[in-house]
Amino acid sequence: MNYLYTQEGLSFTPKNHGVLAHAADQVELLGGISDMMNDDLENLHQVLKKITDQTSKIKNIIQHALLNSKIEAKLNNNKISAWF
Repeated sequence: MNYLYTQEGLSFTPKNHGVLAHAADQVELLGGISDMMNDDLENLHQVLKKITDQTSKIKNIIQHALLNSKIEAKLNNNKISAWF
């Protein structure tokens, strides 16, 4: 699906990434596409804004993506996030 999407030259937005990269995993793990509660979604937006604020000045796209991934991994690690 991702291949066909990029072949059409469509813009690759974060929402498209979520569908193309994570929807299949969610269907497999949860047995379908689950709805997020509004509070959960708002919290996710706040976390993503914090990450973006920390990485927005990095111009190298690879370094930017790696740092985003590292920060997200730390936030998702229960042992580390307990300290925050």
